[in-house]
Amino acid sequence: METIYRRNEPIRAGQMDTLRRLNLPHTIELFQDMTAAHSELLQISNRRMHEKSDAFWVVTRMKLRFYQPLFFPEEITCETWPLMPGTLACGRCYRILKDGATAVEGRSEWLLLDRRTHSPRRVDTTCYPLTEEHETSGVLPEPFLRFKETLGEEALVYETTVRSSDIDMSHHTNNVQYVRMMMNALSVSEWEALTPRTFEIRYERESREGDPLQIARRAVPDGFLFQITRSDGTRLASARLTVTM
Repeated sequence: METIYRRNEPIRAGQMDTLRRLNLPHTIELFQDMTAAHSELLQISNRRMHEKSDAFWVVTRMKLRFYQPLFFPEEITCETWPLMPGTLACGRCYRILKDGATAVEGRSEWLLLDRRTHSPRRVDTTCYPLTEEHETSGVLPEPFLRFKETLGEEALVYETTVRSSDIDMSHHTNNVQYVRMMMNALSVSEWEALTPRTFEIRYERESREGDPLQIARRAVPDGFLFQITRSDGTRLASARLTVTM
């Protein structure tokens, strides 16, 4: 088992913000692409889970810590590795390095769902290779945040509708699209005035093409809270961004 997947690549023009920084959605998209590539090598990809176990992966939580900004067109090294799964939850870690120094660390939590019922599956009922060697060291070991607060109407920034380009292979809104929706709740001038320190998101419900969504934002002392809900108030995703101004 190739426990750590690693590749070098440049930051591309389409990944930068107005200050030439690698932006937040594209950082998470990099992590998602690395996960997909490594999962194919390990034969635990969504495609393999569909074929062998009638199951599919969903990400439930993700958190990132930024140590230094990355700029177009710098060369970076990206790393990812899975941790030994529990009964249901599977953890995966990420790291982006520039000139050998850590620039970003990330950690995500995944579940396997049954394709027919969309209920969580025990990992040991699937083709996941539990007997293979796994990395024992992780990053960002602190517990994930628990988002208890619901943002009210006073925090609503804008409304949108899920479109076909938002949908992934499972016919749900892609997890990176939720991050883009949240980031659009801040203006260009607000983004230019801040430097992200941490970001954490919890995915709570799925949405599909045509669903009307509401995107809310509230300023807090060290950053912002974000929330995406359906028009009926059902909460889909919650996030916290801490920043340096």
